[in-house]
Amino acid sequence: MAKRVNTTQPRDTTPVPLQASRTVTAAALAVGYRLPATLGIMKDHSDSEIAKELLGYHRMALDRENVLRRQGGEWARDLLTDLMYDDPERCWRIVRSASLEDPDDEALMFFGVTLSGLLCAHPELIQIIARNVDENPKLCEVMSWIMEDEAIEPSVWLQVESLSKPKE
Repeated sequence: MAKRVNTTQPRDTTPVPLQASRTVTAAALAVGYRLPATLGIMKDHSDSEIAKELLGYHRMALDRENVLRRQGGEWARDLLTDLMYDDPERCWRIVRSASLEDPDDEALMFFGVTLSGLLCAHPELIQIIARNVDENPKLCEVMSWIMEDEAIEPSVWLQVESLSKPKE
């Protein structure tokens, strides 16, 4: 007789340390588990290619058949989400690059949500982000799209608030 699994309990979403995730990945591959397609393309595209595709994904235009379609690939959005956990510094570099190309509000909202998750899992990245925002004040705008989250350390959140204010 099969046991019934309780699916009403919330999933554990605690971030897995990078070394542990590599071990799990290796074990999964050893037993024949197929990894998501995005993991294979992480190294196939430059940061600027991914940023361009992300900006296109958040822009809509009519195609030849007069159908409104996204102008970029969904793979870029999925890849950025994977990079949040697998390569957080690269995730920030891509968000930074895309944020400097005059993204629309939909893209800025997506980048804000991404950065919120990134700073929850990797609060140490605020130092790199702060340095980049100081070097290029145009990045203040993307910082203003990060929503307050209890999971972001209070000291990190104070820096986010400070970085989101335009420099005078």
